[in-house]
Amino acid sequence: MNEQWLDLLEFKREEMSQLLLVGTLLAAIAMSGLLFLLAERGRGRLRSTLLVAQAGATLLFLFGTILDALILPGMHRAATVMIPEQVPGFVGLTRLVVYSLLAGVLVLVGSIGALGFLSSRRVGIATATAAGLFVATFVACAIVLDGVMRAG
Repeated sequence: MNEQWLDLLEFKREEMSQLLLVGTLLAAIAMSGLLFLLAERGRGRLRSTLLVAQAGATLLFLFGTILDALILPGMHRAATVMIPEQVPGFVGLTRLVVYSLLAGVLVLVGSIGALGFLSSRRVGIATATAAGLFVATFVACAIVLDGVMRAG
């Protein structure tokens, strides 16, 4: 196995170890929002939409976290034991974990941004603006990180 694959595999091991914790925490946050919406007595289109969004975010986080937990032990095998074809398979699966967690973050932030509209229009505008700023900052940081990782 060449040195680049081994370096990438070591990076992905570290990334998956971190994402396991992050995905679990985000799933707990999404589930608490889901429980909040379920405990509220009212009915309405916005509330129903937020309920679906929170459930979707929770499922995305759970999917990514469970997949991460399943592939992590295989990634910790010694590089001398691995078949060279396994490394690209692990890398592909790690992408699926990352994308499911990123999609979950976007759904969760969007639903948090819309959650304020359950209270009032003014609060809704404030939370939606804060969520939009969060997403813009997050995307900018991801673009910078991508540039740094590609340069290295």
